Amino acid sequence: MPVLEGRSGGIEQRAYAAAFEEARAAQLAAAKEALVKHAAVLEDPSAARYRAQLQSTAGDNEAAMKSYLAYAKTSDSAQESNDALVLAANLCKVSGAGAEAAKTILDQVDASQLSESAQRMHKSLASGLAADIKREQLHGRPAPRIAGLHVLGAAAGKDGESFSLLQFLATWCGPCRVVIPGLVEMQKKYGSDLQVLGVTRFYGYCSDFSDPSATLPHGGKTVRDIDDEAELAINRVLAERFELNYPIVVSDAAAGQDYVVRGIPTDRAKIVKTVDRLLGRTATEGHAEEASDKKHSK
Repeated sequence: MPVLEGRSGGIEQRAYAAAFEEARAAQLAAAKEALVKHAAVLEDPSAARYRAQLQSTAGDNEAAMKSYLAYAKTSDSAQESNDALVLAANLCKVSGAGAEAAKTILDQVDASQLSESAQRMHKSLASGLAADIKREQLHGRPAPRIAGLHVLGAAAGKDGESFSLLQFLATWCGPCRVVIPGLVEMQKKYGSDLQVLGVTRFYGYCSDFSDPSATLPHGGKTVRDIDDEAELAINRVLAERFELNYPIVVSDAAAGQDYVVRGIPTDRAKIVKTVDRLLGRTATEGHAEEASDKKHSK
């Protein structure tokens, strides 16, 4: 019925999500069961590819990586061997072994011997690993300087003052806006132990929250083809509406390049846990902010 279209759409989406999660859980359980039930057969070197697929489905990325590496050594097919190396490099990356380790595997690949799908993965993985390695090389070194052209929200502090947590964002980005309330809470929670700094740049379009009836975080109107002055004015209103207690610096494109930013935003739940650990806080102290994120994402 038309009158229920919006509501039923939400119900359908939740039903689809529930069905997907149920199917994924069943697939994971089936893979784990198969690994146990057929362990003897799967240990045979000729079964390494099938073992790797099951291990990957079961969520054991490290074991799957080793199985693909084993298959790459024993396969008589150059294409299948090289495809297996690409899959192993990808699993090495997602398993947390580090970009350098994943690149070591990827460097063994003969790209001319890859299937079409593996070629696409190889190209994407090579590009991603290069950025990851550059990002890892920033660890333990002085942070690249960020040119502050304009400041939104709270004062940015004294000249030369360092910041503890950088948030790269775009105000037109819905997920970026969703995490802002949580970061406001983080700034309140940690006080002087932490200083959050948002970093953005001019895009020529943004989200306009100047209408008082515009709800947070997604009720703003997208405006396009605007100059820097207009974009800055609109984003100042956004900063007021979100009651920012930390500064957002409008910088140039070099800031994102220097910090090797590939996607925004970062998972804030992970940030909370990391900051808690570094400051010696208990994990439960971060739950309020995570709840805030979920509330504003609805």
